[in-house]
Amino acid sequence: MRQFPRTQPFVLAEWCDYTEADLRAHRQVMSEFARLRAFTPRSINWLVPVFHHAYLGGIHTILRFADYFRRAKGVRSRIVIYNSQSADSEPYYRELARAFPDYPREDVLCTPDGRAEDIPDADAVVATLWTGAYVAMKFSRTQAKFYFVQDFESLFYPSGTEAALADTTYRFGLHGICNSPGVRDAYRAASGAPAVAFWPAVDKSVFHALPVGTPKHHPGEPKQVVFYGRPHRPRNAFALGIEVLSRVKDALGHGVRIVAAGAEWEPAEFGVADVVEVLGLLPTLHAVADLYRHCDAGLIFMMTKHPSYQPLEYMACGCPTVTNRNPANRWLFRDGDNCLLSEPSISCVTEKLLAVLTDERLSSRIIEGGLRTVAGTSWERQMDRVWRFICKETADGGRP
Repeated sequence: MRQFPRTQPFVLAEWCDYTEADLRAHRQVMSEFARLRAFTPRSINWLVPVFHHAYLGGIHTILRFADYFRRAKGVRSRIVIYNSQSADSEPYYRELARAFPDYPREDVLCTPDGRAEDIPDADAVVATLWTGAYVAMKFSRTQAKFYFVQDFESLFYPSGTEAALADTTYRFGLHGICNSPGVRDAYRAASGAPAVAFWPAVDKSVFHALPVGTPKHHPGEPKQVVFYGRPHRPRNAFALGIEVLSRVKDALGHGVRIVAAGAEWEPAEFGVADVVEVLGLLPTLHAVADLYRHCDAGLIFMMTKHPSYQPLEYMACGCPTVTNRNPANRWLFRDGDNCLLSEPSISCVTEKLLAVLTDERLSSRIIEGGLRTVAGTSWERQMDRVWRFICKETADGGRP
């Protein structure tokens, strides 16, 4: 047998292979589900990729939904790690239990090869990443199949094997559970399948602003900027952010402290050892919220369809948000009201960031608009609307 290089495109091409018979069986399940007038699942298999931190935004959202359906709707929510290196699920259970301590141990399992025949029967199956959509497509011992889409993932790759494989999943016809209206609109356009959008919310018991009148800093301390900096995630436009922050530091000098969170990296490698302090991946959500509460501006870029959780968390903590214009996120961002928006130009972004750091009236207005934006959101309401969609009570779950 020919031996292919074990690089990512070759591995993914092999992983995502399927036959016409697989497609026929899949379409039969989807066709039968379409004819149902009502549906109330008592068991759901959540196909979840390997994860090492239960509090990371996308993973935490998946686990939050699975746990809520278990507690509030009486569903047996199995977490199926479909691409692990071994069948030992204990490390994933321990990590999950940090965030959801009473989750049943027996409902966390691994299927290392992602083989559909190794997955228990369930009323519904939910793919939560594009690679898992291939597993869901080949899993037919179920009545319903859904796709938990948290971004338009084919955009994560340059045109080529990975992008094509990710894009193909949007033609499987899986019913979409989409994280934000912008992602829903993109998924509907690509798939033609029914889809519901939920608004990403924040946990207000964790992410909240300082009491009115409480200063962010002690007298004489510099203003503080937090940057969501992830050098290995192109969609976060790391290079653009580094250039902007260098100019802000040049302009304000000791009057500003710039910190980066979200990933570990070495500032000296990017020539900003005297510009940015890297805090890395903070250990708890409480630590993240405490950082944001004491920042005078939060900088983040997102060049795909999802706005990221950071802007909402910035807003909830009273941290003025500066981000890029993105047509997919017009449902959330209002320039000059709840954030400052900029084209992806170093000079333009720098001007916006300096403005919010030096203009107290502008900063106060952005803070107030951000707090209004997040005030009406709640995870429970968003999860209930998705449940109504799954149960076919509404076509789109109702208004967010």
